[in-house]
Amino acid sequence: MQFIYTLQNHDQVGNRAFGERLHHQIDADAFRAASTLLLFLPYTPLIFMGQEFGASSPFQFFTDHTPELGKLVTQGRRKEFQSFSEFADPRTRDKIPDPQALSTFLRSKLRLDEAQSPSGVELSALYQRLVHLRRSDPVLSIQDRNAMEAKALSRDVLAVRRWRGPQQRLLLVNFGDTEWHEASFGVGWRVVFDSDQPTQMHSGGVTLATRSATILARDRDQV
Repeated sequence: MQFIYTLQNHDQVGNRAFGERLHHQIDADAFRAASTLLLFLPYTPLIFMGQEFGASSPFQFFTDHTPELGKLVTQGRRKEFQSFSEFADPRTRDKIPDPQALSTFLRSKLRLDEAQSPSGVELSALYQRLVHLRRSDPVLSIQDRNAMEAKALSRDVLAVRRWRGPQQRLLLVNFGDTEWHEASFGVGWRVVFDSDQPTQMHSGGVTLATRSATILARDRDQV
């Protein structure tokens, strides 16, 4: 049995009032860092359609019921959100897209040409590099969650270490707004992947840029 996990899926996105995707809510650097975390871990990832190129289209809740049932679904959809302070005003709830409207469905369709835009190509390349690393790296290609440990270094910084015998891979993710310096994992590491800005390696450890992730490799234990 393998866990399937994700940054976002049709339930999380479609059940939001307006179907915003995760990358609509956080900046591009933070999303690249989160994507690196997703594809570094040993579990089987689910990549929600369009996230690999940063689709601009939302994924809204849409239906194709008979008029009688459809009316009830539309009413129920808007009633569902009335307990949220943001939608306490009925006029605000009326702005929630009608599941039965053709425009709701059409608005949710992927614009595949966006994959060829500069930002789409850049994000797709990151996903391709990470998928290749998962398949080719001798440590990351083994889906063994028992050979992994995670540690929160601060409120914003996460470290995940994976190993196979003496070979180790270390992911450092900084979701914060300030650089992070880390020297607690010893020496002998080399950078095999950066989500965005180059990682600064020095004798005292590593300095991680804001909202970035890096994957380091070490092939034998060193102090």
